[in-house]
Amino acid sequence: MGYVELAAELQKPAYTSLTDVTAASTLNAAIVAVERTIVPAYELWEAIVPSEWSAATAAERTRVQVLLSMGNVNLKGANTRASLAAAFGAGTTTRTNLVALQSRTTSLADALGFPGGVQAWQVAKARRL
Repeated sequence: MGYVELAAELQKPAYTSLTDVTAASTLNAAIVAVERTIVPAYELWEAIVPSEWSAATAAERTRVQVLLSMGNVNLKGANTRASLAAAFGAGTTTRTNLVALQSRTTSLADALGFPGGVQAWQVAKARRL
């Protein structure tokens, strides 16, 4: 993500009549949901409800502990999904929390590759592409 994606976004009718300053402000203010594939293990740990952890079998807890030891966890991985589904069944709060980890909200500027927000000069540069 970066200038090419920003340039494509700026081609949309909503931005064509805006000044560079106004377009930057609009991109920074717009909130979008973005999919997450990789999450830090600590976020996975914080999503687990202690009582549901205790209810998991020893084998299920061991599999989840292996995931937690990885540092980063691929939420889309087949083994990860199977391990988490086995330990935390449908209808559990932990399952709901884990599903919520799969996306995050952020500014459109961040989603386009400008995590600190986009500046007017960056809008101008992208429009010249």
